[in-house]
Amino acid sequence: MKITYRVSKSNLSKKQPLEGVRKGNQQTQEQITKAKETKLKKFDPTRVLLTTVLVFLVEILVLYLINFPIVRWSIDYITRPGSQLPTISYKTIRLQLASEIPETTRNEIQKKLESIEFNGTKRFTFVTENPEVTIKYSAEKQKNDLVLSQLYLVPVGHLYWIKDDISKTNVLQDEIIVPTGKRILYNEILSKYAGKEVKLREASDVSSTLKNQEKSFAMIDFFDLNGQYKLLKLDGKYFFEDAPNGGIPYYLVIHGDSVASKNIVAARAAAQFPESFSKDNLLSLRMTGVTAITRGLGIKTNASGDPAYASRKIGAFLSKADLTHVSNEISMVPHCAPAGGVSFCMVSSHIEALKKSGVDIVELTGNHNNDKGSTYNTATIQQYKNLGWSYFGGGLNAEDASKILYKEVKGTKIAFLGYNFYDTILGTGALAGKSRAGANSWSAEKITRDVAEARKNGADVVVVDFQYQECWSYTDTGATVQQCYGPITSPNQKKDFRQAVDAGADIVIGTQAHQPQTYEIYKGKSIFYGLGNLYFDQTQQLGTRQGLILTHYMYKGKYLGTGITTTIYDSDLLTYITTGNQRVSFLNSLKAWRPKN
Repeated sequence: MKITYRVSKSNLSKKQPLEGVRKGNQQTQEQITKAKETKLKKFDPTRVLLTTVLVFLVEILVLYLINFPIVRWSIDYITRPGSQLPTISYKTIRLQLASEIPETTRNEIQKKLESIEFNGTKRFTFVTENPEVTIKYSAEKQKNDLVLSQLYLVPVGHLYWIKDDISKTNVLQDEIIVPTGKRILYNEILSKYAGKEVKLREASDVSSTLKNQEKSFAMIDFFDLNGQYKLLKLDGKYFFEDAPNGGIPYYLVIHGDSVASKNIVAARAAAQFPESFSKDNLLSLRMTGVTAITRGLGIKTNASGDPAYASRKIGAFLSKADLTHVSNEISMVPHCAPAGGVSFCMVSSHIEALKKSGVDIVELTGNHNNDKGSTYNTATIQQYKNLGWSYFGGGLNAEDASKILYKEVKGTKIAFLGYNFYDTILGTGALAGKSRAGANSWSAEKITRDVAEARKNGADVVVVDFQYQECWSYTDTGATVQQCYGPITSPNQKKDFRQAVDAGADIVIGTQAHQPQTYEIYKGKSIFYGLGNLYFDQTQQLGTRQGLILTHYMYKGKYLGTGITTTIYDSDLLTYITTGNQRVSFLNSLKAWRPKN
């Protein structure tokens, strides 16, 4: 069979448009390729480079016209005939160091600056006449002076003094003791402050001169303070708390007409001089005596409905310090009934009094923390930790109790060490054990070892606290012998406290005393034998109502001194600060019982 295929016109008509589309697509692709090639041909690298250079030159011209320093100098240098290097000006500066600058400081500066030279030309030569620049102290800033340091003179007595303050009248009328070699400078500063000439007497050992008299006060530089001085108020202002009030300002300056020369001297010599005083670097640490919110005080707190009752009159003062310490002798116990007797506990909510007192550090050397069992002591310590408070002198076990507490604030690192002397001697359950909370045990060897470790770990100031044998009564017969105001003799409190200083402690404190005890300077270090009660209920004698709060002041690693605040609590068992005759009488009682040797 023969099959014949026929192609219709309609089929041919369908084929033609498809071929046309294919052909059109081919033409379009060719057009795109040609367009790209044309575009690439239009890119001219030479033109781009020339445009960039032109823009750059225009920018340079603009910067030159507006006197942009580096551009102006560079173009002037390039266009200078011969393109010579600029001559380096390195002249010798005639420098005078004023005589009132301490000799050791002058020698250090001269040694440091004498070696500076360039191509055999000395940068500095030291002269006594016709100086170009002078480094000197001044009572006020002059127009052409460049200030290196702003400093302060402060009034002081000895730590043993009863007197607390002086006035501008005293500066005008009284003889003022000043360190040897400072008469001319201090006369300028104090005469400017007083408005007329003042009476000055130099002393090679100002502290010893003040120790045996309270007539002539002294003026010294703030940075010369140490634990042997008592900082005095000036016109009612206490420099430790009220700075810059309470001090008299003066300045260390570079004097001269040449700004460039003064700047060169400042850059080279400033590190050799004291920095300006800044209150931001002044650290205050408040330390207190026995805290036991129990028994009568616990009952009054419950009755008041205010768990912070005990702190009502003193809490704001305590909390103002950078660091606040209490020696809390009792643990918190659920459903505590603060009744009488000598087995103590604290109602848990009464910790509000410690919070209102601004407590940061809790000392645990006390012998009543385990009265209701070490379990409650453990729980109380955990509560301190939850509050972010630190502790020392006791702990969760013997190892924890023996740890040194370090606090580093404002550039000063303080080590706190605490020991329970009396319960170590008696061997009571107040001490921490291998798995029992309690106080840290005592031994002279242990103190020596711990102080050495604190120094090795970089402590600037080492504080040693004791829970010693307590003393809270005194006789009132005959000449009113007030025995407990002095260190007790059996055991030998003076010997044991001084041993801590011999081991290297800076400050030694007895926090056990229910009646405050005297204080002394031993080998240049401070010993406070007992601080008395802060929060407690003993009202039997005047002594048990009195107390001491110590505020230690430190500046960038240096212990400057201690302010002593006297307190008493009233019939409502509320502690407050004493002034006037109350304070003077109290301090005189402590003075009478100070060790004579």
